[in-house]
Amino acid sequence: MEFVHYVAPSYKQDELFAKANEVYGEGAVFPYANGFFVTTDDPTSEVSTKIGIRDGSVGSGVVLRVTTYNGRAPADLWEWLAKGLA
Repeated sequence: MEFVHYVAPSYKQDELFAKANEVYGEGAVFPYANGFFVTTDDPTSEVSTKIGIRDGSVGSGVVLRVTTYNGRAPADLWEWLAKGLA
């Protein structure tokens, strides 16, 4: 089962984004606002570990699992979320 997570970096945003692309592939990572979304089978703790937040080796921040969403955003974000949560 795939999950969508939002990574809210507090330190080294660019490095965390690059690491997420390296680990999960560019199609699984979508930049938005000051962070990025990741779609994967991994739970939040594993995402945090794999991209270097948990041990601080790459940066710091919070990983949140997305279960529902609403609001106003660019169409490409809605399309990406719809695929990730399908």
